[in-house]
Amino acid sequence: MSAGTLLSTRQGEKQAYSEDYQHCESETSPSGWELTEALMQSLALKDTGIEIGFRDLEFRPDKKNPPIIQGLSGNIPRGAFLGIMGPSGAGKTTLMNILAGKTCQTAGITTLNGAEEDLSRFKQLVGFVPQVDAALAELTVRENVLLSARIQLGGVKEDAFIKQHVESIMSCMGLEHIQNNIVGDPTTGKRISGGERRRVSIALRLVAMPLALLLDEPTSGLDASTALSIMRLLESISRMGVTVVCVIHQPRAEIFKLFHHLLLLDHTNQVYMGNADDMKAHFEARGYNISDRVNPADAIMDILSSDTELLPFTEDIQGMDPVETCCSHARTETLNALSEMVASRKARWYRQCSLHLVRGLRQQIRQTTTSVVGLIVGAISGLVMGLAVYKFDGNLFHGIFRHPFEPLSSAVEYTLVPQLALLSCLAISLAAAPAGVETFGGEKNNFYREVDAGDSRSAYFVGKELSTIPRIVLSALHFTTFYIILATPAISFGMLLVLNMLFFYCVYGLSSAVAALVQRENALFLSLLLCLIVGICNGYGPLLSSIKSWNVEWFWYLCPGTWFAEAYFTEHVERFAYLYDTESAAKFTGYVAGRTGFDGG
Repeated sequence: MSAGTLLSTRQGEKQAYSEDYQHCESETSPSGWELTEALMQSLALKDTGIEIGFRDLEFRPDKKNPPIIQGLSGNIPRGAFLGIMGPSGAGKTTLMNILAGKTCQTAGITTLNGAEEDLSRFKQLVGFVPQVDAALAELTVRENVLLSARIQLGGVKEDAFIKQHVESIMSCMGLEHIQNNIVGDPTTGKRISGGERRRVSIALRLVAMPLALLLDEPTSGLDASTALSIMRLLESISRMGVTVVCVIHQPRAEIFKLFHHLLLLDHTNQVYMGNADDMKAHFEARGYNISDRVNPADAIMDILSSDTELLPFTEDIQGMDPVETCCSHARTETLNALSEMVASRKARWYRQCSLHLVRGLRQQIRQTTTSVVGLIVGAISGLVMGLAVYKFDGNLFHGIFRHPFEPLSSAVEYTLVPQLALLSCLAISLAAAPAGVETFGGEKNNFYREVDAGDSRSAYFVGKELSTIPRIVLSALHFTTFYIILATPAISFGMLLVLNMLFFYCVYGLSSAVAALVQRENALFLSLLLCLIVGICNGYGPLLSSIKSWNVEWFWYLCPGTWFAEAYFTEHVERFAYLYDTESAAKFTGYVAGRTGFDGG
């Protein structure tokens, strides 16, 4: 089925869905109907839901360990509100990751709309909301949602439509009154509440008009009233045709009654999969007495947590029977067309890049304390460096006079410039590494959310890197200014500023890479250690000439400190080439003079 045919069928469905939902009165604040209208406007671009099925599903991390889940079978109809319950370690989150296409099962099959498919191919059709909220702390609620909408819908919609769509989402999610509030985080004084943060996380996914919404413990850490409000909102969304699946631990009775379907797990096994209304009768038929006076969710969790062996049960699964090849092929074409449409709605690469750049600059501006501290540290580092060489009065190099004045030469000093390069590397590393760690390390969750939604990794990286340039320039400017005032070196201010900026950029890059690879609490220490290593390996101690005799100079040339020191040496020494034998100085140190451009590149 072509994308054009699919779009035409969606137009015909609009009226039918509208009639279906006219009678639905929203229980959410302030108006669920506005959200219905906002999502129904997207029918010209997408289907209104997908049917997810799975049979004999199994996942084991490796062959040596037992499976985390096994033998799971079920069908989640379009527009269903499914709750997944079970004790800790039952595999709820693992199953959710498989359904979201984030993890691939090791056995069994998965289907979309009745056709056997690899769910990872259609991740863009699904909105996944993890336990950890991913909104950026420095931005307002509206800025977070609007930026996501511009990336997700910027390829086919004008900005005026996107803004109106965001307003509808904000209104129905109950976020209007805080839309201009900074999101913040637990370490800042200004922040929105936990329930509001969870609503923002859902809005970030909902704004992209997904066909299914998967949430991992959406009520975790929330008070009872807030949890009920959010679950009512999700149930209302499911009535719009969006398939909603929630992992939930032990809900209150009011929340439990909202679910249309239940999937109950007992230590990797499936105990029940079917309508929520039939669950009580199912367990009572097997000898369990569930009193009307108790919360059925509590009773079910007691049963699931007991040592009694429970037989698996699954209601008749519609749409899971083998389908004819032609039907399966047609459904696959439909899904492919949907996936292509979702991908085509996204903003172009350069637009995504510019949006990430503007967002990054806005974050830098609002990180006032961090930015000011970074500038102060840079200035103090330059000041200390300048004081260290103040006594030399700018005379940092002494060589052998050129012929015929060799006899007039005094004691040579070839190592002071490399030593200053080493100290500069260390000072810049200490000043720049903490800020570099925060460039990417502070928003890993947001990065994963955007990548899962199909956003461009390269656009995110380029935009974020470009946004750090003003901060790098200002830090290098403060460092260079205070240093050059006290040290009065022979090198020009402009050249020294450029070299310092380049090394600042290297430290930012190394710190960002470390922050992306390790846990945040370890990133600062490891990045400082790495930056100190690459700074120390600059050819001063031991001298690069000695290292070359050991045939291990390749490692030193892997370190930015060596290239920085070589350019630093060239710009200090080559200015005296008319007077001193600079070739001897270069040979003694091991640096190759006269290639500053190459060193900087």
